[in-house]
Amino acid sequence: MLRQSSDPLGGNAAYVTEDDGTYYYLAHVAGFVPGQVSGQKVRIGDVIAYVGNSGDAAGGPTHVHFEVHPKGGGPVDPKPYLDRWLADALANVPNVLTAILGPQTGAAAAGPTPATPAQRLITTDEGMFEAPAVPARSQLLWASSASPAGGALQLAAAEATEAAQSVDWAAERTRRAAAAGAWARSMATARAQVAPLMPAALRPMLGPEGIGP
Repeated sequence: MLRQSSDPLGGNAAYVTEDDGTYYYLAHVAGFVPGQVSGQKVRIGDVIAYVGNSGDAAGGPTHVHFEVHPKGGGPVDPKPYLDRWLADALANVPNVLTAILGPQTGAAAAGPTPATPAQRLITTDEGMFEAPAVPARSQLLWASSASPAGGALQLAAAEATEAAQSVDWAAERTRRAAAAGAWARSMATARAQVAPLMPAALRPMLGPEGIGP
């Protein structure tokens, strides 16, 4: 359930309350989404407000003051909640990529795949989001907390960038050229072996390489 408020301290603020009484308080926002009103239900992924510096934060950097009140009680450290949402967003990256790029044919037949960049990120000893080509953790925290859906898209973009940069394109070109050369040599060998066995009138069907004397 959404509740909008405005006061000199928190400025424009939004409260989102779950069925068990747990509520999330987001203060100092710039404004609310047109058409949304207090008392309506919202879902994960819905935009409910815009980052700002209203209230006693006026003149300072734009941000969202975020609080979590489990079952309507006092505020607790919100970091574990944000970390869980980030983990959920990372886990949803394959679904987002599939929605954007379409299903990858042959993936099931390819067997087990190595850990994805996203999976490697959450198993580092030093912390999350330390691999190159991935946005800073603070940026992804902001993206995912501001909008879980938007955060997932940011993570999908990071995953795609990391995947693209992990490919050795020069080696891939060399491999494909070698495969093409091997195919051409095998075809030439086959033509050379088959041509003497065919009537002269049919040899042109093998192509120029198959024409005999």
